[in-house]
Amino acid sequence: MFRSRGRRFPDGRMLASKDVPGIDALTAHGASVVNTTRRHVLLDAMFYVCGEFPRVTEFEHGFPGHCRETEDGQDWEPDPWITDERFIAVNIAEKGLVVFRAKMTCRPYRQRHRA
Repeated sequence: MFRSRGRRFPDGRMLASKDVPGIDALTAHGASVVNTTRRHVLLDAMFYVCGEFPRVTEFEHGFPGHCRETEDGQDWEPDPWITDERFIAVNIAEKGLVVFRAKMTCRPYRQRHRA
């Protein structure tokens, strides 16, 4: 999850993405890091953090050109599946869900039918 990421263009150039802060950096700023691939809920189920998305359908082709740094940090390797892509959903009382996706965009989802 904490390896550098980037995009390889057809001409071979790499455009590195801004790195996600590592566990040590997050902890140094007071975070309590839970590093898991499983889904979980936080704060009395007000927040839901999804697990890794299974890639099970034929239309899933990943993100061509997406790469990550090799474990030794010396090169780049293809990483089209981006297996650590996640979202977090927040249940806002009387309003519904707000979903934050990996691309850092936010879309409110209103509950259309209440039980």
